[in-house]
Amino acid sequence: EHAGVVCPPKAEAIWRINFSRVEWDTTIEDGKYVKVPGRPEHNWVWSPQGVIDMHRPEMWGYVKFMKPGQKAARFSDPVHKERHQLMAIYWAQRSSISKDKKWLTAEELGDLAKGVDVVLSKTGWTATIETPEYVVSIRRDSKLTVKRR
Repeated sequence: EHAGVVCPPKAEAIWRINFSRVEWDTTIEDGKYVKVPGRPEHNWVWSPQGVIDMHRPEMWGYVKFMKPGQKAARFSDPVHKERHQLMAIYWAQRSSISKDKKWLTAEELGDLAKGVDVVLSKTGWTATIETPEYVVSIRRDSKLTVKRR
């Protein structure tokens, strides 16, 4: 077990996962592959990221582990919309602190913060969305938590 993750996973466990392939245009010079200068890499992923950045696990696909012989069922994230809204706030905050050296208020976040409780502190911020069934929160280090009511 590492950070609350059981390995191997138990039946019904849900993990986020993605696969990526990066390929460069190359030539062979003196029997060795050499990248062709000035050409960008080609990127392929299993689940679309929306940007060229594999380090955004909020965009990865889901894998649900099943018992042997158990019939697969479609999984849908009940807080998908809330996760994406909070991650958009995270990226806006990250950009602002890098560029302007300040955290954004709910008013400055505008439509991104619609229906979100944004709380600033001396050390960072948190943003929370409450639904009838869940409380979904994110903090400045991108830790996103989902609690059932």
